[in-house]
Amino acid sequence: MGQVMAPSPRPALRALPLSAVDLAVAAAVYEFVSPAIGVLLGVVGVLVLGVVVVRLYRVASQRVPARH
Repeated sequence: MGQVMAPSPRPALRALPLSAVDLAVAAAVYEFVSPAIGVLLGVVGVLVLGVVVVRLYRVASQRVPARH
């Protein structure tokens, strides 16, 4: 039997710049356009960042061998 390969963290890592850009845009929109829209964009950015962190945690925890 072969070993099961853990999923790659690359898709989650590629999403990190998206979250950073979203938070920067949210700050600019909050400052120059509308505070309500800026807050909504900020919430979306935080949710995206949370999903990325959870996926990275799952990939990292699958790569660590179990201790007995």
